Amino acid sequence: MAVTDKPEADEALEGSLSSGSMPGSPSVVLSHVSVTYETAVKNSLINGDQKGKGGLKRYLPGSHKQVVNAVADVSTIIRTGESVAFVGSNGAGKSTLLRTIAGVEHPTSGQILVSSQPQLQGVGAAMIPLLSGLQNIRIGCLAMGMDPEDIPEATKYVRNLAGIGDAIYRPMNTYSAGMRARLLFSINAASRPEILLIDEALGTGDATFTARAEKAMGEIRDNAGTVIMVSHFLKNVERMCERSIWMHQGKIIADGKTKEILKDYRVWANRQAKGLPEKAAAVIEKRVSTYVPVEIELVSGRDVGGSSL
Repeated sequence: MAVTDKPEADEALEGSLSSGSMPGSPSVVLSHVSVTYETAVKNSLINGDQKGKGGLKRYLPGSHKQVVNAVADVSTIIRTGESVAFVGSNGAGKSTLLRTIAGVEHPTSGQILVSSQPQLQGVGAAMIPLLSGLQNIRIGCLAMGMDPEDIPEATKYVRNLAGIGDAIYRPMNTYSAGMRARLLFSINAASRPEILLIDEALGTGDATFTARAEKAMGEIRDNAGTVIMVSHFLKNVERMCERSIWMHQGKIIADGKTKEILKDYRVWANRQAKGLPEKAAAVIEKRVSTYVPVEIELVSGRDVGGSSL
């Protein structure tokens, strides 16, 4: 399966990279990806604005099904050697999209092609809470297919990167959420995946951990890997990602250089926080009107199997 993208997409991708950095071959391709959930809602408001007698809002008692479009018709190309951040408010669809790229969830429609298996804090399911962090490092490394003879060196790397001190000898069920996230990130980084997916893990540490994590991500990227992260910590995004993709209500509304994307994003967030919805909406409208969706053409060729590129 070959992938081609239109000239506008090439220009956007090249523009999203810092000077001296060139995009490589596609590592993650999303073509018209949507994820839809059906959920139960209690005492829902009819159509959101219908009213009964006396102008009172009308509610439907009991539970009713509601369709949620978590991700709506998303298309983009991410290439080897890139560090890309998905930014947006809670509920924008960022984490859902990340899990879908990882294969943890399946798209309702559309296609996802990857050059290798993405790693999304992937060892979490293999961890045993009653065992120590040190023991879980070994379990995690084995779960990712690491050769047993490489584990001692990997353990040193993980301990240094996670930076949780003597807590490494304590059971993981005594860890804070932040400590656990830092350990899982470090184990995943030790495996040197070709595609590393990070969901908020880098917001759980101090400045020294952030610096170490940035270096680890840089090493993966420099070895022609791809790093994709979701974060609300915009300073980390600025430090670690040349390109950012802004998602709003399940859709991509902006894609480009991180500095330019975050400039508008901060204005929007500030207006939201100050209770200025109309002015905030104007920022969204501006971005929606200027964003040119990536047009992707999937060309049938040699069968490489599954959803790999």
